[in-house]
Amino acid sequence: MNDIAREMLTHSDRKHLKNVLFQRQFLPMSNSPKYDVVVSSFSLLELPSVGARLETVLNLWNKTGDFLVLIEFGTMAGFKVITEARDFLLWGMRKKSAQSCMKGHVVSPCPHDKKCPLQSSEESSKPCNFSATFTSFPQKPLTKKELYSYVILKKGSRPANDSHWPRIIRPVLLRHKHAICRMCTPEGKFSEVIFTPNKHGKATFRCAKQSKWGDRLPMSIQDLPNDSETNLEVHNLQDTERDVTTNTADQVFHDAVK
Repeated sequence: MNDIAREMLTHSDRKHLKNVLFQRQFLPMSNSPKYDVVVSSFSLLELPSVGARLETVLNLWNKTGDFLVLIEFGTMAGFKVITEARDFLLWGMRKKSAQSCMKGHVVSPCPHDKKCPLQSSEESSKPCNFSATFTSFPQKPLTKKELYSYVILKKGSRPANDSHWPRIIRPVLLRHKHAICRMCTPEGKFSEVIFTPNKHGKATFRCAKQSKWGDRLPMSIQDLPNDSETNLEVHNLQDTERDVTTNTADQVFHDAVK
């Protein structure tokens, strides 16, 4: 498609566009130079196969100096592609043969490097997504919302002093004298906590009430009363390998590190 567009615009009798810049269709195979921030937005779903996606993700990771940002539409398909890429990179990081350049951890939205709790819990029919508000084109200046799924990974090990704050991954439900927050916790669980001023104190309740979808709640779930939390699912770290197409992932990984 890029080749056709280039031919039409450069070899036509009429110059439709001036100073056209055509981007490279394929990523360079060299791992240098590296970039502080590498972003792939709404692109992985366009690739034809799992192998092509994983190869692209690994290529992007090898070009990353600090942060890798992957963004897709907030549908189940987009969420599955993001989870596929996340699991593949974390799986590669844990392999004994992994090089130092593979080491890293998840920065956002997950407060952990474990299996995503939404993959096999009661919430598995709903994607982990977030909402962004934007203004459409000037012809119809309407404020709209778009759902998206994303993951941000960072090179290097997770800091020892990393905050153990959960992330709110569903809209906060406000009810009479209580607020319901559904969160992803540092332990790799999907937890629902009902905050009330009597049980948690006015300051904690006000904090939960004012928090928004996508925020990290500045408190530890372990410090809350035991009867206020409902853990819907717990997963072990070793379960991650079952969710990646293991043969394809293993082949892509070994082709890159051999």
